[in-house]
Amino acid sequence: MSFRYVFRVVDLLIKIAKIILLNVVSIIVLAMVKGILLSIFGKVKIFSAALPVIIDVLNFMIHLTTLSIFILLVTFAVLIGPEVVARMRNDSISNLKEALSLTIHLRSFLKKHGEGELIETYNNSIKKARIDIQGRELLMVIDLPNNLEVQQMIFNSSEDIADQVASLTMDNYFFSGIRRVRSYLVLEGTKVPY
Repeated sequence: MSFRYVFRVVDLLIKIAKIILLNVVSIIVLAMVKGILLSIFGKVKIFSAALPVIIDVLNFMIHLTTLSIFILLVTFAVLIGPEVVARMRNDSISNLKEALSLTIHLRSFLKKHGEGELIETYNNSIKKARIDIQGRELLMVIDLPNNLEVQQMIFNSSEDIADQVASLTMDNYFFSGIRRVRSYLVLEGTKVPY
């Protein structure tokens, strides 16, 4: 499985998790509305003919939302499953977990706050930054955009990026200098034995 695919899947999984959370909240709200309607209409006896229809619609919406959560969870398993199996065979799951954690920390470290097209282009480029750890090797890759000003912003912070990656890792790594490889900024590291 390609290195780039894994992190695209991770970004997709983050979006899926947000949708699942939204679905859970909507189920809770629908259940609360259903309970309120049952208690109000049960006491007042108004709209007693419409109450079963309203409750059926709410039940249908709850079931539909639950089904969408199930579909999203299955999608999650199908997308991440092959990578987990490959890691179990050839590497370790802890390296995948650490790589994902380092990637999230690196992206939050590099994100700039502010207005403007330049900052937006920069942040879109940083969203594609990723760190992978396999065996004793660490690889950090940042896709460089076509915008030269944004490339210069990234190049100017390359020493800070290397220091941040070194400080984030729990193990001791020997890092090469950050270099440009085609349209990528690359930092490679090798775990130093104790």
